[in-house]
Amino acid sequence: MGIKKKRERRNQHMKADTEVKRIQEKIKYWTKQEEGGLITRYYRDQYGNYTVGYGHNLSAHNEKPRDVTKEEAERIFETDWEEATKTAQKFKGYQKLNQVRKGVITALAYQMGAKIHDFKNFATLVQEEKWTEAALELLKSKWAERDSPNRAWRTAYVFREGREIAVEEVIQMNSVRHGKL
Repeated sequence: MGIKKKRERRNQHMKADTEVKRIQEKIKYWTKQEEGGLITRYYRDQYGNYTVGYGHNLSAHNEKPRDVTKEEAERIFETDWEEATKTAQKFKGYQKLNQVRKGVITALAYQMGAKIHDFKNFATLVQEEKWTEAALELLKSKWAERDSPNRAWRTAYVFREGREIAVEEVIQMNSVRHGKL
């Protein structure tokens, strides 16, 4: 293989890596929005768990209630995101998904942890690449019906679409919802 071909391949890989990182950063930003943004003072969530930062569940990590700085919240978020990514990578069909859908599965794992593996019908439809049916299956869950109905609709929409523009749309929707436009 000639030097020119090697250079072209390297450039293609660098471009692909840049695209993956850009999409991941958008999904992370969206997840932070969905978690209610940065909250440095600890509080009790809807289930009575002590929470801080970007939805970090102190109770689940056997941590005492405490306030955090913005820097601490960012570090905690990155650690939690890495854990969510590991959980998401074990989801059936994950490896075949595009970057946006992988990001949605990771965002689900960020919110729910390993409970995403309980979505058996969803997983089957994902493996069959039935995006609309899979999105609708998400909306049939207790998570969608009682726990996070609005978030579920936005998540199902992004998953169904599987396009970066859908992530940008829900970020825009959340900005309007939070009065940030």
